Amino acid sequence: MKLRKIVTFVGVVLLGSTVLAACGNNSDSSADGKTTVRISWWGADDRHEATLAAIKAFEKENPDIKVKAEYSGWDGIEQKMATQITGQTEADVMQVNYDWLAQYSPDGEGFSDLSKLEGLDLSGYDDSILESGKVNGFQVAVPFSENARAWVVNKTGFDERGIEIPTTWDGYLEIADEFEDGSFPARIDTYALLVYMQQKTGKSILSEDGAFQYDKETLIDAFDWLQKMTDDKVIPTIQETKEQADANPGAPSKKWLDGEYGTLSTWSSQVSGEFKNLEEAGKELILTGFPTLTDGGEQAVMTKPSMLFSISKHTKNKEAATKLLNFLLNEPEGVKAMGLVRGVPSNQKAFDILDQDGQITGIDKDVNDYVQNVKGINFGKYTEMSKVMQPYNDAFDEFSYGKITAKEAAQNVIDGMTSAVEQVKSTIEK
Repeated sequence: MKLRKIVTFVGVVLLGSTVLAACGNNSDSSADGKTTVRISWWGADDRHEATLAAIKAFEKENPDIKVKAEYSGWDGIEQKMATQITGQTEADVMQVNYDWLAQYSPDGEGFSDLSKLEGLDLSGYDDSILESGKVNGFQVAVPFSENARAWVVNKTGFDERGIEIPTTWDGYLEIADEFEDGSFPARIDTYALLVYMQQKTGKSILSEDGAFQYDKETLIDAFDWLQKMTDDKVIPTIQETKEQADANPGAPSKKWLDGEYGTLSTWSSQVSGEFKNLEEAGKELILTGFPTLTDGGEQAVMTKPSMLFSISKHTKNKEAATKLLNFLLNEPEGVKAMGLVRGVPSNQKAFDILDQDGQITGIDKDVNDYVQNVKGINFGKYTEMSKVMQPYNDAFDEFSYGKITAKEAAQNVIDGMTSAVEQVKSTIEK
């Protein structure tokens, strides 16, 4: 077996993993003679409830298999998974994050090759979707859904001011004066700045193998643009944005609900939640395309696979694990129970089941149509790593607070992200 040294922060928890490793990945059967298979995931209560319901349906159809569910919130999950994978005690079936594919399977041999598993039907996926779960030609994961950056609008806020919703960035600059003091036509984040640079270049900030793809002038232009958007009152300052977040921990911004922020940049998987938030506040949300550089220009938004599933290469119950994953992805009872808590399924077979079941309607259908038709640029595995993106986020904050210039911010991003990718790669022995 090829040895892989996981990122250095994991070292503090490896002592505990040796105890777990001594127990093996799984026992072959439970006390009552049933085959036991473990599945792990993270999320909120709605995801837990839906997945548990699907497991219950699976056990009903497969009385010879007992499923042990291991679930929690996101906090601590990365450290837990690092400990388990290093100690070879991970669950048989796992929900995995996109960057874990590069981190734990850099050569493609860290997880089971799903394309080789008899009984797992992947025929409902487009090749492009499956490609995002491949490493070095091995199908190490399968995405449950596809995520894309989305531009959502508080339509009520625009209607009450008698303003037409712009379609270009310049259009938002032109209407800034029509919003009263303290109100703004848009509120963007670090991702929106990345989308702007993708529109300018047609490329993601990092290539699939982690190479930095922008020159310094592209970054300087982007930070200058951010400053102009702030100076011209198109967007609030980062200080106000953070104050709003601190004032409403875990809840939507009051200014967004009141129409004082005209738009938000978010992931498509979160649009349905924002729709419900505005609906409860008596407002109407609509999903529009991202503003573009020119009329009719390409949106070039970030896309990435979401809620991926893998099967452990160390499982002693591969047949049962395969049967469970196939049930969740393809079988009507499993698909219906899972519903939309992990987004609209990328698997066409699952989509058809939910559509016929009446689960894909309204804003969920709008989101699916948007993701299917938007011009997307894959976010990449390395850009999912917090360590790699931290220099960019730090430069964004420091520039926004006036601590560094656009040139300094650009150089910090280039140097910091390039160094971070090199460090990540250096921690992996092939």
